[in-house]
Amino acid sequence: MAFFWAINHYKSIAGSEVDIGGVAFDNCGRHEQAIENVLSFAQCKLRPDGVERRQLLAYVGPDRSSEAMALGRTMTDLNITYISHSATSPDLRDSKRIPYFLRTVPSDANDALIMAQMVTRIGTKYVMIVYMDDAYGRAGREQFTAEIQREDKCVVQAVRLPINPTPAEIQEVTNMLIAKQVVKYVALYTDAAHARV
Repeated sequence: MAFFWAINHYKSIAGSEVDIGGVAFDNCGRHEQAIENVLSFAQCKLRPDGVERRQLLAYVGPDRSSEAMALGRTMTDLNITYISHSATSPDLRDSKRIPYFLRTVPSDANDALIMAQMVTRIGTKYVMIVYMDDAYGRAGREQFTAEIQREDKCVVQAVRLPINPTPAEIQEVTNMLIAKQVVKYVALYTDAAHARV
């Protein structure tokens, strides 16, 4: 809704001098669906009213790092720019592998640096990591581990959380954290819902 509001708002400001349009696809948080949507539009299998495929300037989205990574090859083959408003994986900065990707938010590399500096200021030597087994989580874990080692600190344990964990798997991760009572600080590279749990 915000996307279409922005288009209509721009049209009201620009008047008839510039004509813009847009279409939205729901990829349901699945990178396979994101690829299918892009290819269906590019191959004219989808023909939304008021949008001309040949006049496409860029795709806006996807919002997840894993989806942005998965779309990289497709967008490179199509020579089309895509812009993400929330994909943050440091892996997305590889302009040789993903030359058509642009982001509007900082990379997780910045978060890892800041979190490592926080650990140093707190004065602890040890930290644990819980990370989702996706592009965001794996890249975040790697970046944070590198930054924490630069600060001469130690990652005692890095615990992988499946993408769709069961309550038993979440409890198992919780038990692993509780077992290391000497370590008081845990860096989380998960989505908000799993961080709360």
